[in-house]
Amino acid sequence: MQNYPELQLGFPFEDISIDEAEMYPGVFFEKTENDDDPYMYDYFMEVIEPHFRQAYDFLAPLFRNRERVAIGLHLDWVGEEHTLGGYHYRKSRKGNESEMLIIYLYQLNHFHNLFKNEPGLPGADDDFFIHELLHLLDKENNTYTILQFSNIRHAWIDFILTFRTEGIAEIFHFYKQTHRELNPDKNAFYPLVMNLIQQDKPLENLFHSQYFHYTYGIWILLDCLKKVHSHNLTLLQLIEKCEQLETISYEEFIELAEKALQLDNETFFRYFNEDCSYISPEQIQECLGILQIKKVTLPKKLRKSEL
Repeated sequence: MQNYPELQLGFPFEDISIDEAEMYPGVFFEKTENDDDPYMYDYFMEVIEPHFRQAYDFLAPLFRNRERVAIGLHLDWVGEEHTLGGYHYRKSRKGNESEMLIIYLYQLNHFHNLFKNEPGLPGADDDFFIHELLHLLDKENNTYTILQFSNIRHAWIDFILTFRTEGIAEIFHFYKQTHRELNPDKNAFYPLVMNLIQQDKPLENLFHSQYFHYTYGIWILLDCLKKVHSHNLTLLQLIEKCEQLETISYEEFIELAEKALQLDNETFFRYFNEDCSYISPEQIQECLGILQIKKVTLPKKLRKSEL
């Protein structure tokens, strides 16, 4: 049995009681009858940690090349976000001996209800943590610290690369059989993109189209892997099983995830512009015309040679 690096999990925040924590707008939930006003650290240890470790154990083979895995879970005390949480690319950094990787937890009441009471989000308990850990594994290809959110050309690049990013983070659904959507209609993709960029504020629409990426990401990712690994018959058979929504083994999931994580931004960007089954090069040119972008090239820092 192969040994994987032990997860070192930290909760770097000042320990206060839940009653005190509820003074902050970002922390709100109703305590159950069994709660005796626990402190936040106790709450994390009892409620959050077991599920996070279970998600890590699920992905442990993907961490095998690391000597140590140190992760800090932070709270959103001020309630600025409206999602369950997210991997924080900008604040995560490399230390001398380990990586300090930060995942922020928002809307703590959802976790409270999900893990301590009746499950309120089917299939979403450990899946949330698995999704964010896959982002963590893919952090070398992140765009958030490079692309400028005021630049329409960068917005288009981010729009393209996010299909890869969210596709990777959602790939575990093929093993768990918890797909958000069936394989969507390829012919519907281009009209949806056109509708997105023809509305008011196309810059904001491109940067904030997450559901679009969640719906199409895993399927576009599979299409890309088929094109890139066209001579790998074993992988092609595995992809076909996924496309047919057939059950795949855990070992097959790990193999698929490894191939996906090896797919760099540059390769995916070239595929999307030249060989994507969901949108043609001619249709991409029409989109660029509407956005008044003459030419799009990948920034140097996002290319494989620079990573």
